[in-house]
Amino acid sequence: MRNFYAKDGQFWLDEQPQLIQAGEFHYFRTPKEEWAHRLGLL
Repeated sequence: MRNFYAKDGQFWLDEQPQLIQAGEFHYFRTPKEEWAHRLGLL
């Protein structure tokens, strides 16, 4: 089983520090024709 935990302000997976990136997309504010382009920018 893999070991995932938080320590010293970082996330760790199997003794290796991991960078978790996140973003959000407000699809209702963006014309549907632009969705693919905008999602590619995340």
